[in-house]
Amino acid sequence: MPTTPVLLLPFPSDTDPADVPADMNDLATRIEAVRGIPNGLAALDGNGQLPAAQAGPAALVTVLPASPTDGQEVILTDSVSVPTYMWRLRWNQTDGRWGYVGGFPARQLVATSETTTTIGSYVNLTTVGPRVTVAKQGDYMARFGCTVIDGAADSQVNIGVGIGDFAAGAVLADARGHISAANYHQTIVGEAFLTAVAAGAEIRCKYQHALASTLTVLNRYLYVTPSRLYP
Repeated sequence: MPTTPVLLLPFPSDTDPADVPADMNDLATRIEAVRGIPNGLAALDGNGQLPAAQAGPAALVTVLPASPTDGQEVILTDSVSVPTYMWRLRWNQTDGRWGYVGGFPARQLVATSETTTTIGSYVNLTTVGPRVTVAKQGDYMARFGCTVIDGAADSQVNIGVGIGDFAAGAVLADARGHISAANYHQTIVGEAFLTAVAAGAEIRCKYQHALASTLTVLNRYLYVTPSRLYP
């Protein structure tokens, strides 16, 4: 008796004797055998979802699928050959968003020591950033930090996060440090949850200090991971 090419389901040929009960039994037995195995017929779990063992590996993509199915998972990256981030995402049909499952963040590091004498406003340093441009609209978690040295005692130093070349009034989040004595070192770290960030937006760090002196900033970093990505 011939079989189908993928699941090997049996079916009678023109020359096989007619025996409907036997043929149906052979077909039903084979269907039972392939149910719930990888690349077989799906056996949904108690939540109506496809178990991971049956789903196979998540596809590595640079563009999200246009018509995802509920529970579908992909790994989104900017480059298959030289990735700077990999985000494993799961489509939630109820929410209508891709939820972040895991992976490693988009990130930029600036180790170079650079200075500013501007006071009272957020400024770029000679090497702008760090900064990360996001390809998809969504909600993102930003983790950021740096080491600072201020030439003035009792100075407040801020590292702020915003979109593009933001002004002081448009800072979305900041982390603050207090330099108790002139030329002391301090490491400042922070994190922020940024909602509804537009596709193509640049998440950027800028710097501010309060007293007339030279502010030195080094070992700057910015890590960005999504919480949810919009279709």
